[in-house]
Amino acid sequence: LGETAIASASPELFFRRHGFRVVTRPMKGTALRGRFAAEDEARARRLRASAKERAENLMIVDMARHDLGRIAETGSVRVD
Repeated sequence: LGETAIASASPELFFRRHGFRVVTRPMKGTALRGRFAAEDEARARRLRASAKERAENLMIVDMARHDLGRIAETGSVRVD
């Protein structure tokens, strides 16, 4: 395992490596921040309730699982 570094300017976790373990937390779906906490909560509820946003999230999780599966030990990729 070399000394490679990757810089990313994104709120999502592209990946984190701990020894031979890799964790990724892809995100899909965006909403502007509200002016108040109640607006943030309402916008978050709309994101969670959106079939389109859910489908996009499932697609990116499946892509990440597939990509990790290509380099991982067979049967070791887990989605939580």
